[in-house]
Amino acid sequence: MLRAEQGRSTRLARRNSYPSIPRGPPAARNRGRFQARAQLHAFVLLGNHDHLFLETPEANLSAGMHLLNGSYTGYFNVRHKRVGHLFQGRFKAHLIEEDGYFSELSRYLHLKAVRAKLVRSPEDWKWSS
Repeated sequence: MLRAEQGRSTRLARRNSYPSIPRGPPAARNRGRFQARAQLHAFVLLGNHDHLFLETPEANLSAGMHLLNGSYTGYFNVRHKRVGHLFQGRFKAHLIEEDGYFSELSRYLHLKAVRAKLVRSPEDWKWSS
């Protein structure tokens, strides 16, 4: 899953704006009657876009992304005293059905910061799993 920020803005100048991403077992988040469940396998947060490797047991990725993007946008806007959209357009998602591709996708995500020449090794980029 990929999401891009509005107007090609960047968070690199405001690295303290990167959210804390919980790691560990699947979590549930409630808001009203909606509950989104997702397993976060891997992620990388870059300057103006993010890559998340999510597994959803139910066919509710759009609802879950609406909750995640809305929550983060609210947090970011309050923190930086701004209003309006943060993300540009709709998120992009690819369906992965082969278990053998899981490790390749994880490797690809973890090397994004290295390929962008932001760090020398994936371990040096603290905004990834």
